[in-house]
Amino acid sequence: GTQLDRRPENTASLQASRRLGQHRLHLAWQLASARFEQDETRRLSGYGRFDLADTFSFGDGWSLRGKIDNVFDKRYVLATSSGVPFAVPGRQFMLTLSYAH
Repeated sequence: GTQLDRRPENTASLQASRRLGQHRLHLAWQLASARFEQDETRRLSGYGRFDLADTFSFGDGWSLRGKIDNVFDKRYVLATSSGVPFAVPGRQFMLTLSYAH
């Protein structure tokens, strides 16, 4: 059958977490093959993306999480409008302070 618009034929992901003392490290790698738009007339390239996070637990119930999405600032296109790519975030940084009682 025909491949659905904007849906890659193949995808893969790998995630790993490891606790090291008060840290929990998390790695994620996502891969997607090429996909098509508009009844297979416009090809969108495949891509790979790598994310990294660390959660540091301290005190009684406190934690600090740092996360970097798209570590290598990979430029990729998920969809277009009249051939113009929709904006996809580049590298993003997040920092979260949490308390659980």
